[in-house]
Amino acid sequence: MKLSRPRWRGAFRSLTRLLSPANPSRRGHPPPDALAGWDWPAILRVASDLRLASTLHWRLADHGWLPLMPDAVRDWTEGAAELGRMRAEAQREEALVLTRLMAAAGIKTVLLKGTAALFDGLYPDPGARYSGDIDVLVPADRLDAAQALLRAQGFAPIQAPYAMTARAKHLPRLAHPDRRFGIELHQNVVEPAFQLALPPTAMLERAIPAQDSAAVWLPSPEDRLAHCLAHLMDDRRQSPVPLLRQMLELRLLAERTPPDWATITARFAAAGVRGELMDTLATAEALVGLAWPPALRRPRYGLAWRWRLWQQLHVPGLARATRLATLAAPLLRPRRLGGLLRRAATSGDIRAFIGPRLRDLRDRTDPRA
Repeated sequence: MKLSRPRWRGAFRSLTRLLSPANPSRRGHPPPDALAGWDWPAILRVASDLRLASTLHWRLADHGWLPLMPDAVRDWTEGAAELGRMRAEAQREEALVLTRLMAAAGIKTVLLKGTAALFDGLYPDPGARYSGDIDVLVPADRLDAAQALLRAQGFAPIQAPYAMTARAKHLPRLAHPDRRFGIELHQNVVEPAFQLALPPTAMLERAIPAQDSAAVWLPSPEDRLAHCLAHLMDDRRQSPVPLLRQMLELRLLAERTPPDWATITARFAAAGVRGELMDTLATAEALVGLAWPPALRRPRYGLAWRWRLWQQLHVPGLARATRLATLAAPLLRPRRLGGLLRRAATSGDIRAFIGPRLRDLRDRTDPRA
């Protein structure tokens, strides 16, 4: 799927309307009779590529548009939703086994991202949120013990080993031959560029218990939203396609527990990524209807943000070229290049400095990842 092709770009726009709040008076929401012109085969293809297939049935029902759908489309979305529920139930059971195992060993674990959504009712339909593995935050000093515990249960790494430093994100993914989901043990929840905004020790301290399971801990509402934002910002650096699944989750989190946007902004400003935060919020507003305070917006970001969004939707190749130019900039500035090399050399392990980033670049080649 390439958004530079008009058919896929049109389907992507239709999909953003479905993911936006179900309010006909809001900008970007067509009346139901406009659905007759939608290219449903293309929409279903784009939704599948972006891991949103199981989300469509809920969104169509929320808009009240299910009765207007062709029978084949309605049946397809119902089937995808049912498969999503089956997957979610299996993931929830495996997550419960994991958290109880860790709790018995005295290791506090905090479930992250899609797995957390299975325990806090964020989505009206539990199968609406696709999740590929189980991400869990553990204290850095218990990381090796947690891995040893899983290895004793038959788990083994399915990624090449790499050196771990204090700034590394997680251990190589672990998998079990009889389990459906891999497990990633995190000591940090985000990449180094965003770690000042989400210190793991503070996240562990602020974690809250799930209502229906004493062994399950979840991030606090503010940390959960900040984590979603940081992932979106990092994904924007890697993928030419806006990741609607994460943007939808951001909107749902903000609607359920309205955040203190000033505090959120201060956290990311401390990490030096305030501009990226503004870009991400503005893009989520344009694509999925996220509501955020106008007072935070700076007029000078407007044109630059619109230009970057236009590149992503219309000329993704240009967006890639822009990122490559940014990465190549140090080569044109010897002093800056020297500084980066010194940072790498003094980090203790050059492989640890670049390894996690290269691995994530490899894993994110597919925008569905």
